[in-house]
Amino acid sequence: MDNVHLMELIYIYQRLKEIEDSLEEAANMIERCLTSASHELDVHLQTVELLLSRKYMEDEAKLTAVLGRMEDLLLIVLDYNSMLTGMLTTAERLLQEERELVAYARDIL
Repeated sequence: MDNVHLMELIYIYQRLKEIEDSLEEAANMIERCLTSASHELDVHLQTVELLLSRKYMEDEAKLTAVLGRMEDLLLIVLDYNSMLTGMLTTAERLLQEERELVAYARDIL
């Protein structure tokens, strides 16, 4: 093995370590995001259930309040979906790069 290949393998190792760290960070962010989303959705769902249990459906203003809370729920779901999609896309890109680097390292060896 010549010096060029050795330097390439060192670079690959360093990059794989960076990818591993990034994937671990992404996994932690996804876990925090899911925990936060779950808590936020629970709070809003409890509010909607409380409003519905008080027969708010009889009054148009109260019905509007319930629908507003339900709209908030939908917006929360969409926001978290967008965040998680971005995080998962980044993780997929990193995994693809990792596969390519490992394949290249195998070719060198």
